Amino acid sequence: MVSCSSRAETWRHILEIRLVHVIPSTTFCNPNQLIHDQSLNTPKMLPTIVRRAAEAAGSKFTVFTNPYRTKKVWPPNFTNLSPQSQLRFEKKYKRRLALVYARPRWNKAVKLAQLATVIGFLGWTFFFSELEFFGKEYRPSEEIRKRVRGLFGTIESDKRYERRRDAPEAPSPVETPK
Repeated sequence: MVSCSSRAETWRHILEIRLVHVIPSTTFCNPNQLIHDQSLNTPKMLPTIVRRAAEAAGSKFTVFTNPYRTKKVWPPNFTNLSPQSQLRFEKKYKRRLALVYARPRWNKAVKLAQLATVIGFLGWTFFFSELEFFGKEYRPSEEIRKRVRGLFGTIESDKRYERRRDAPEAPSPVETPK
């Protein structure tokens, strides 16, 4: 029996014993260092992987070949259930259907496409449409277009120092004595 002073040393010793039994090609020269024999296990590994990959996959379980039988019959016979149990099973079934058919990425993409379509249509209506009401050409957004042109006109470098037409007159400069 090996005496160990702490829990960590005890667990390390147990792990070393397990490694010796699991990996027989491993030798311990120092408790903190493992030396592996490189010649063992390496040539066998690749053919084993190839052989396992070449094997036919095992047949999947079906309802009739599944060795693990269910405890409950699904769907249950509703004629034998009380109304409360029927309601409980109906809620469970609806919840499962909602989880199965939930498509969050698709729903998000559809919502974004709808939002882009609505914003694009409203932008076109406000900025570019020309409608005709009662025989007169009407632009529903003439004021908006003027304001947007004015806003972007002040940002343009060639019109930056021009005064707006609706701005009040500038006061005359007063000379200050020196």
